Amino acid sequence: MSSCGTAVQKAMILKKTLILALFTLFFGSYSSVQAQTLTSSPQELQEAKEFFDEFLETWLVKQDIDKAISHVSLDDEYKQALLESVEQIPQNFDLNLHTRKILVMFLVEDHGSLEALGHGNPNHPRYSELSINPTNLQSRIQPPNLSEVLILNRLEPSPEGDDYIAGVQLKHAPRDGLIFLLTKVNQVWKITLMMWTVA
Repeated sequence: MSSCGTAVQKAMILKKTLILALFTLFFGSYSSVQAQTLTSSPQELQEAKEFFDEFLETWLVKQDIDKAISHVSLDDEYKQALLESVEQIPQNFDLNLHTRKILVMFLVEDHGSLEALGHGNPNHPRYSELSINPTNLQSRIQPPNLSEVLILNRLEPSPEGDDYIAGVQLKHAPRDGLIFLLTKVNQVWKITLMMWTVA
């Protein structure tokens, strides 16, 4: 299958996964019919959970954006999935830079203040003002551990059984639901999609 075909197929799966993730994040769990179709092993679930917890710790507590980015697969499939979710991505769009901005954006203590900067929308006129370095923030969260920053942290297998959906809600940004898709890429866990929604 061509990489374009793979990207389109992945984007379609990601759309379905996003809908399911939003449901799971805000309503709790899959229906019993959906749960019966899941094929993940307890060991794989544990691996995915450990990987995701390490990512969250690196991102939210240690605030090491370089190391947090290493957990994310910044490939064409991710970019294609973003194309599916954003009306138009600017021509000079840099996926690495965008991911940095999003990770740092969720470290801002007064998260509501980011609305004036477009809240991560690459088409917003003030998008370029979003920081890529937590040390440049005037006011950032500084939790001693994950329990001090998380309201909700759920991880469930996707319906296809190949991926895991993680949903996170942060205490300082309670209206935002963050959704991550975790996939094994060459036997290594990676975040292959990162999105958020505002309630």
